[in-house]
Amino acid sequence: MDGDAIGRDATWAEVEAASNALLGHTFGDIAQTEMADHDATKLKGQLGELLETYYGMDHDNDPDPDFRQIEKELKCKPLKTSYGDYFYPKEPLSVGIIDYGELAETEYWRDIEKLRKKFLDLFIVWFVHDDGNRSEWPFVWWQNWSPSDELDEQIQEEYEEIRRQVLEGEHLSESEAGNDILQTCPKHNSDFSSNEPGSFIKNNDHPTLEKPERRSWRIPTRFLVKMLAQDADLELIDYGRSQYIEKDALWARSKERAADAIAIDSYLPEGPA
Repeated sequence: MDGDAIGRDATWAEVEAASNALLGHTFGDIAQTEMADHDATKLKGQLGELLETYYGMDHDNDPDPDFRQIEKELKCKPLKTSYGDYFYPKEPLSVGIIDYGELAETEYWRDIEKLRKKFLDLFIVWFVHDDGNRSEWPFVWWQNWSPSDELDEQIQEEYEEIRRQVLEGEHLSESEAGNDILQTCPKHNSDFSSNEPGSFIKNNDHPTLEKPERRSWRIPTRFLVKMLAQDADLELIDYGRSQYIEKDALWARSKERAADAIAIDSYLPEGPA
């Protein structure tokens, strides 16, 4: 693909233009060298670094937002094809390891550093992650998301339930809060013993437990699909116990904003869109 990398201090107009230029193109199109055949555990990092390179970012641990000027955190997220005709997020969105000490001392979710930096101002680039060569996986949508005032209140209620469990000495792996937006998930190796929570990690300043489980904050897939549908102005389709987005409908929306609309045509049914 042609075009100059915009860098971390890009304006909103530059970020929008660069993102529209991605739509309909693939990871192979933005890779400057042939894509290495990493194993599955390294794939997510490889794809994320390719996207960062496209935007002109260094692969470092700078604590500032990925896009500094517009204060947005870049996330690269996969969609999978479900039942032939629908898209659904392939995985939840993890937003950082839980610091139990900070959680115990903090009453409001926006005052948690990781949540404030990683959850408040997200810039998500969606791509299709199906079988086949990863260099052929295409970018289908991008979105800019921050919680509304109503969602902010819901997140606070869900945060308070998680915090209550921690303060009362419950293992989060044993007691699920049932939250819709703000959840937690395990972050450990596959040898973790499910009947002995926390057996492989240190205290991490937990207020009550000697061996709390290492967990991360996350946004679940069922909320991610709602975020995506709302941003693309598409109807959610009920199928079984889940909700999906029509694949052709999202590609049609993508064609409306893509800088290279012709690049979308191969993903749409034959005939007029």
